[in-house]
Amino acid sequence: DLILLNGGGYGYGYFNIDSMSQEFLLNNISELSDDLVRSISYITLNQVLINYKLDPKRFVRLLSCTLQSEKEKQNIQLMLDYLQKSWWYYLNQDERLKMASIIEGCLFDFIKTQKSNEIKSAAYQTLVSIFVSENAQNKFYSIWKNQQGYEGVKLSENDYCTIAIELSLRNYPGSDAIMKE
Repeated sequence: DLILLNGGGYGYGYFNIDSMSQEFLLNNISELSDDLVRSISYITLNQVLINYKLDPKRFVRLLSCTLQSEKEKQNIQLMLDYLQKSWWYYLNQDERLKMASIIEGCLFDFIKTQKSNEIKSAAYQTLVSIFVSENAQNKFYSIWKNQQGYEGVKLSENDYCTIAIELSLRNYPGSDAIMKE
């Protein structure tokens, strides 16, 4: 069902995959037992996206939906990076707004279930950079206003400043007052 060029991870470059292999990966990537093969599969799908041969909405959904099942830290970091970049580079504003509650919800839930502070922090940083829904804006405003972390993620002064800037960029009600504080 799958032909994965560069499955051993030794090559460098764009390896185009056939449509059957692409569909297989999109539907079964989390079932692949080998960490390296999963990593190469995410890299391959990202390359397919960059070459405009993959619907970015499918890729973003795949990344957010398979985060919970991924156990390899390096793969999680890679997925979060691809999620953030795909969110801003390949989706338009209407697509982001339509997908926001699902993607943000997956990230909020992912943070809650993680034991590793490193992974929680990485997921939090991704979430704070992509949130657009009113619900997420309200959550981040509450975090900022109460100067509290989220689900064990400890925040610094810089993190609170980032929240204030992100809320301001999204024209959150009262963002002028937030920026003055």
